[in-house]
Amino acid sequence: NVNAWHWDNANLMPWTQKRLQEMMVGIEVPNLPEGGWMRITGMKKCEGDCETNTRKGRVIICFDLKVVLTWEAEVNFEEGSGTISLPYIDNVETEDGNI
Repeated sequence: NVNAWHWDNANLMPWTQKRLQEMMVGIEVPNLPEGGWMRITGMKKCEGDCETNTRKGRVIICFDLKVVLTWEAEVNFEEGSGTISLPYIDNVETEDGNI
């Protein structure tokens, strides 16, 4: 594969899972009505594909992910928890700057 001319790819899923966990877990929304708050407490699932592809020396990043996060909150002195599902995160949507 001289000068990365032919197709080559590398799996980025382990890095992606770790990085998303670092970025998402701990996000907090303070100052909700009635002294409430909401916090992302964990990443329950991160599935799909994330890889770099190299063709003729050009690097292309491709990803197609499904992410499920857990949360907890308190609003009006009532506690709650649950999940947030992000069923389709892909590079097609981000190419146009739309997420």
